[in-house]
Amino acid sequence: MDWIYNLLENIEVFIGENVWFALLFSLLLPFVEAIVPSLPLTAIISLNISVLSVAFGATAGTIIAVILSTIGSFLGMLLIFFIIRKTLSGRFV
Repeated sequence: MDWIYNLLENIEVFIGENVWFALLFSLLLPFVEAIVPSLPLTAIISLNISVLSVAFGATAGTIIAVILSTIGSFLGMLLIFFIIRKTLSGRFV
């Protein structure tokens, strides 16, 4: 059971030293979820909130996580829209 606590402590130290990494993945994970919709968005957002709360504090981390998750999900859905529009636009005139 100690390995779990050691892993969580190592993740906390890594995120504390590399905040940009947490921000990047908070944007990319919902983006990937929009492309692969079988991934659980609720779990991804809660992971983002827990990681960014460690990095920025409870209130600011939650707000930043929700904003970045929303932007990432929107960009992924926009990409899917443009792909479908480009590939299937000839069929629906």
